[in-house]
Amino acid sequence: LTARDVTQVCFCGAVARPSFDPPKLDAATLPLVPVFQKALAAGDDGALRALVDIFQTAGLTVVAAHDLAPDLMAREGVFSQRQPDAQMRDDAARAAAVVRCLAPMDVGQCCVVGQGQVMGIEAIGGTDHLLSTLPDRARSASAVLFKGPKPGQSHLVDMPTIGPDTLRRAHAAGLAGVVIEAGSVILLEPDACVALADELDLVLWARAAT
Repeated sequence: LTARDVTQVCFCGAVARPSFDPPKLDAATLPLVPVFQKALAAGDDGALRALVDIFQTAGLTVVAAHDLAPDLMAREGVFSQRQPDAQMRDDAARAAAVVRCLAPMDVGQCCVVGQGQVMGIEAIGGTDHLLSTLPDRARSASAVLFKGPKPGQSHLVDMPTIGPDTLRRAHAAGLAGVVIEAGSVILLEPDACVALADELDLVLWARAAT
């Protein structure tokens, strides 16, 4: 990148934890092996901070996607025709509190709560794995998926994100809605998400941070 006079980089998309074979690495990369090993053993935020450090040490500036495209951030409000009821509002508040409590352990950015009970928490498998492994009770409890940033996490390369696929998977899991933290979560294809939420009779709500 630097040989091509690139000075800034922006990350988007999922980041996997690859396996690597040190003997296959070139001479310039070998000194980074201890950094790789430490990062792979860390939580998501720790691993991504190590990744950012590698680029910054090379003289590149890492720019957040939402700084380049501010309109990606979800504004506060209920976007769907279906409105959150009192139980959903209570469940969303509990879910947001759970995500905040998990921050020191660097676990995940979302959880599912229904009728006051925590049905699932995002771990290394990500949101898709969380939604595919929920107990059957999540359906009868009109549970909601909440997604928001962990307090103190780096927002350069790990801003929470949802899109149409998130809504489809939430509906397949029998959830009643998807709630995100307003101003802190990227909403991909917002018009498609709103239309899909209405089609699937889901609540789509960007909740103010509390």
